[in-house]
Amino acid sequence: MDGFTCKTCNLECGTCVTSADECLTCKDESRSPSNCLCPDGKWDNIGLTCETCAPKCKLCESATSCNTCTDSSREAPDCLCEHGFLDKEGLTCESCNRRCATCVETVNNCHTCIDENRSVPDCLCYDGKYEDLVSYECKDCDDKCATCT
Repeated sequence: MDGFTCKTCNLECGTCVTSADECLTCKDESRSPSNCLCPDGKWDNIGLTCETCAPKCKLCESATSCNTCTDSSREAPDCLCEHGFLDKEGLTCESCNRRCATCVETVNNCHTCIDENRSVPDCLCYDGKYEDLVSYECKDCDDKCATCT
């Protein structure tokens, strides 16, 4: 022996040079050869393989926990649509009708309204009120009117 000792490469490396963490090749071919990290859209399964993230995840740490979502209107770690958006088949988030605080099934089917002066599912103003077309607030009709526009 000439003074060199063989050491085991880290778990992700197929072969390594200089140190256990300096990979020359990776065990999993989908990993980046320079550092053996999983690429975007994949997560590290205990150093063994790179598994595919859920479709709504851009970066993830497991099959169910996203670090970054594919759609900017989704929030990590579960990548649900933000408040006021409708999940369109797990692919995109579509903005609910402006009168809806939240919506279900369609963007016009309000689950909750933007204020307490409206009724679900369409979130129109209650009788005795009208919608101000600038502020979208429900305002009181004149006392002499049952309904107004």
